[in-house]
Amino acid sequence: MSTSVRPLRWHYAGLSGLLALSACGGGGGGGDAGDPGPVGVGSPSKAQGLGVGGAAGGTMTLLVLENGEAWGFRNPETDLQSTLRGQVVSPGGNFTFTGNRYDIASGMISGSRLTGTVAQRSSIVATSDQDESLVLSYRATYDDPPAVSQLNGDYIVSPTITAAVADGSFRISGLFSGSNCTAEGQIVPRPSGRNVFNLTATADGAACPIPRGTPLSGVAHLDTTVTPARLLF
Repeated sequence: MSTSVRPLRWHYAGLSGLLALSACGGGGGGGDAGDPGPVGVGSPSKAQGLGVGGAAGGTMTLLVLENGEAWGFRNPETDLQSTLRGQVVSPGGNFTFTGNRYDIASGMISGSRLTGTVAQRSSIVATSDQDESLVLSYRATYDDPPAVSQLNGDYIVSPTITAAVADGSFRISGLFSGSNCTAEGQIVPRPSGRNVFNLTATADGAACPIPRGTPLSGVAHLDTTVTPARLLF
């Protein structure tokens, strides 16, 4: 990899619910269902891992962390449609996601619930509270060891949003429909040792719809099943 020119890599970026806007505290005006609740601290979730598969109208990507915290997004082909953040419990092979859904087009936040079954490190079959069905298959890249150096590069999120990662620092430009709004911060491996990274940042820019300095947080996963690799936020 050149030290002066880094590859552009497409990825279907959920932006972790636009980096969660401080745990879904922002977004356009109504329907906030509240915080999904405290992160579980018990035994690892049976649903832990990265699941990708078909959902109504497109593809669903769901990342369930070792503590049951979950992040996801839905996209028809390459356009980001909505993002999810919440909590997963999976006792006895049952699967329940409870949290918030952020609709990109309307800017609305609403409650979201998925229920079904999980086969550990294999699949999730579930139905949403809107009677939408989804089938997700486990991606083994979740178990890869994390390496910050592998994240270095320039990324195209959309025609108006770009991102750059260098040695644990990142910058996203053109947030919120290409406005003069940026997020800068750090990306570090989670203590779990999985291929998942914690992101922390602050917002900046005169055109940001949220105040300057607003803290943002999220997670990322490096998908090495494609060339060049994709960074999923």
